[in-house]
Amino acid sequence: MHQPFSYVHPEAKIADNVVIEPFVTIDKNVKIGNGTWIGSNVTIMEGARIGK
Repeated sequence: MHQPFSYVHPEAKIADNVVIEPFVTIDKNVKIGNGTWIGSNVTIMEGARIGK
């Protein structure tokens, strides 16, 4: 059975109540704020700030 996956770099900061859909890549030095939804097939590059 093949499972969809996402990769979150260990240095990324992910707040509470964040939804990360399948096939997402989150690079280092990324901050994602509380309650943010990240849709499928997204790449978030180093240094990005998303949400509150």
